[in-house]
Amino acid sequence: MIEHATLHLLVPGRQFLRQRSVDEITFEGTPFFAVPVVECEGRTWSIGEFARHYVYGDSTPLSDSRSKGGDPRLSLALCPGYAGGPPLALRAFKGDSLEIQLDQAARRALSLPRFLTVDKTVGTIVASEHFNTNRADFGGNPNSAIPFLERYGSPDVKSVIKKFKLTAISRFRTVDVGMNQFERPKSAPTPMPASGAGT
Repeated sequence: MIEHATLHLLVPGRQFLRQRSVDEITFEGTPFFAVPVVECEGRTWSIGEFARHYVYGDSTPLSDSRSKGGDPRLSLALCPGYAGGPPLALRAFKGDSLEIQLDQAARRALSLPRFLTVDKTVGTIVASEHFNTNRADFGGNPNSAIPFLERYGSPDVKSVIKKFKLTAISRFRTVDVGMNQFERPKSAPTPMPASGAGT
């Protein structure tokens, strides 16, 4: 995915203008996640198809919402290239440590304010639209994510859910689909010598 995005990061015909989001990258009209890019088991898969088939075990076409719910941790372990999406995993997932890594991925994502914030005074939870988009993983209802948030959320999240007996997410925050890229810090300007210095 990183290679796929990097090779097509620049807007065609616009010199050094970068694409704002992976959603803006297309190949002859085909969206980024639908372009066939990898060969596996005798066929070519797009990134979206590969994730659906091998990660979620779902054969629903990409044009449709996922119909088969999966482990909710999976969607928090996949980085879609969005600034508002789950963070990139620190290392490759491995079979012998997968359960631990998925737990870590869930806790890491839910610790980010873009995913989850609570107001301890009034007892509200604001969650990323990610939970609505992936509602299949919660039985079709994003509010059914409350037990999941209580299990993997921060101590503040757990406390608010318990104290206020929350059964629903208060509201959803729009996901920032801007490109998930590291912005290099700008170097400080070189100071000019004081007038008369060295004379």
